[in-house]
Amino acid sequence: MKDDFKHLAPVFLGLLNSSVADFYLKHISSVYSGGFWSYADAFLKWVPVPEATDEQKKRLAECVGKLTEKVNEYHEVKEALASFPQGYWEELKRSGKAPSRDVLRNLARWGDLPQEVSAKQAQIQTDLQAQTVLRLGKSELLYRHEPHARLALEILRERGVVLKEELLEWELPQDPRDVEAFLVHLAELRNRRKILEQEIRDSEKRLNEAVSDLFGLSPEEQEVIGKFLVRFSGS
Repeated sequence: MKDDFKHLAPVFLGLLNSSVADFYLKHISSVYSGGFWSYADAFLKWVPVPEATDEQKKRLAECVGKLTEKVNEYHEVKEALASFPQGYWEELKRSGKAPSRDVLRNLARWGDLPQEVSAKQAQIQTDLQAQTVLRLGKSELLYRHEPHARLALEILRERGVVLKEELLEWELPQDPRDVEAFLVHLAELRNRRKILEQEIRDSEKRLNEAVSDLFGLSPEEQEVIGKFLVRFSGS
């Protein structure tokens, strides 16, 4: 961005991340295969930028700052969930609080597992010998300790689908009494993700209101934009 326009950075950032710009660009840009819209310079350069008062600039800067903060934290939480439990092991190791651990293949008995293991049909049961069984469709993992099965199930639910070899190499606490801390940490990450998703929606709403104010859009015009963009929410 040229030096002459750097003071307008909050306006540009707010505008380009708003539903108003999305509405405008979807009327002038091209669609790629797969339903993706082009946001190339050839189209962005046509997005109108209204004159903004100091108060409007301040409002947009606050909206952009808050949205950026929440989105960055959301990506951190997503990364922590994607790397769980390994990321949590590293965290515990740094704090000197890591318990003894072992890989899943040594904590359970398993037979003919598919190459890809899905969480879709995964459930915990108890067999006739009172053993804890993690059923995976037609396959199963037999555990001596129920907490290990619960933790494995929750990790699998977070991943959705994993390769068999990856699953068997998951590192879990060796002592089942240490499993609860992992389950609590996973639940906290999931809860934080859910909270951040709502906070991001709220921040986006405030940003869209600020940009609508910049353009002087009426509630009726904002409703038209919202209804138009709903049709693309699944793409």
